[in-house]
Amino acid sequence: MIDSDIGRSFMSDGPHRSLGMRPAWKRLVERADNPAFSQEEVFDALQAALETDWRKEVPSRLLQRVGSILRAPLLPPFRNTLTTRLEALKLETAGYPLGDTLLDHAIRSVTKGDTGIEVLKEAALYSLVDRMTRGLRQIREHYTRESRQNRVAHLKERLSCFTTRSHLMIVVERLLRIGKSGTLRRLAKQTRLDDGVDL
Repeated sequence: MIDSDIGRSFMSDGPHRSLGMRPAWKRLVERADNPAFSQEEVFDALQAALETDWRKEVPSRLLQRVGSILRAPLLPPFRNTLTTRLEALKLETAGYPLGDTLLDHAIRSVTKGDTGIEVLKEAALYSLVDRMTRGLRQIREHYTRESRQNRVAHLKERLSCFTTRSHLMIVVERLLRIGKSGTLRRLAKQTRLDDGVDL
């Protein structure tokens, strides 16, 4: 077993330091790269990285307005107005990439006839999937250039187990502050998400 202090320090000058991502993502990679950190600690860092991006790129006003529009009770003949109201919010997503992705997913779902809090949950989930996919791809490419192949394989193994729908829903429900009220329908299974995201 690796001594904790030694294990936590031997990767301190690793490739993660030159990774062109936010500090929270660098901390995630540092933990995943270092066997002294448990899988639970790696997952904590992953949540922190996603939550940091969310809080910087999803304005609270945008989230409130999207939620308000989706929860508004509308008779079927007027549901097509939801798309128009959501599209009007595009002006508020300039400079907020993750917020823009969230809104796009919400509009797409409403266009198909979906409404309610489930649309907001799904939009948040797919937004995080999109961000994670991009982030893990950037990490993989960086480590492929800067490190050995076996180190890349180790990193992929450590991170890939957290890319399932169930893990990401933990982050979604925290970000949306969804409690266990029992009023929400269970999310429909999405096989592609359950399969995880490739590193």
